[in-house]
Amino acid sequence: MWTALATAARDAVKTAGGPEVILGVYDWTPQHDYQFTWPFMRMYPEYLQTSQPSTYTPLYPYHIALAGDEARADAVKLGRNVVMPWLTPGDAGMFSGEAFYRALLEQFFNGAIGTNFWSSRVWDSEILQGYARAVKVVAPVEDIIADGTVVADKLNSDSDLLRLSGIEHEGDLIFLLGNYYEDDLGTVRVRLPLEPGSYEIIDLASGEIIAKLDRPPYVLTLQWGTRGIGAFWARQTAVG
Repeated sequence: MWTALATAARDAVKTAGGPEVILGVYDWTPQHDYQFTWPFMRMYPEYLQTSQPSTYTPLYPYHIALAGDEARADAVKLGRNVVMPWLTPGDAGMFSGEAFYRALLEQFFNGAIGTNFWSSRVWDSEILQGYARAVKVVAPVEDIIADGTVVADKLNSDSDLLRLSGIEHEGDLIFLLGNYYEDDLGTVRVRLPLEPGSYEIIDLASGEIIAKLDRPPYVLTLQWGTRGIGAFWARQTAVG
């Protein structure tokens, strides 16, 4: 049924002169056969080009991490960042715009190239503001997100409470630091898996250069305190 639908859709769009179709289905992921029936891996990539894990749920701290974990698992298994998860704007329980912002960044910094939303019945100004903030953060690094490699397992910190996510591409690294229970972490040090060279560390939320690292080991020291989240770009300025 799905291959017939996918073929018909692609043929119709091609006939109309449209761009190549990118296909996916709600909750179809490489982690399992949906409803014990629909085999994602049998149809990927010819008839499916995206995985679409679902995390539309009230965004408590562990839910925010779950949104990132599901995107990361699919990106790692497929070896490509072709994840387009589903996230509620509040249908399954209301939450703050800040929680929405954090969940969106978790998905993008773990291999998501877009997000599907479950209906539009509960969008409000706070949720839209969180969405706009997330888009502002990822816009300068969208090519890294789309073409890079998820490398969360290569980052490490001296704080076990700090959640680490990252994507590398052609010498650059973007990384996300999460402290969703908002513990007081004081000063934190994060070791970055960078190639030899010089780097500017950019806070993507503000656009400011907050540090420069010129030689290994590449360790970023931050006064963190109870900060909930931070998105950064280690931009390579010189090689070797």
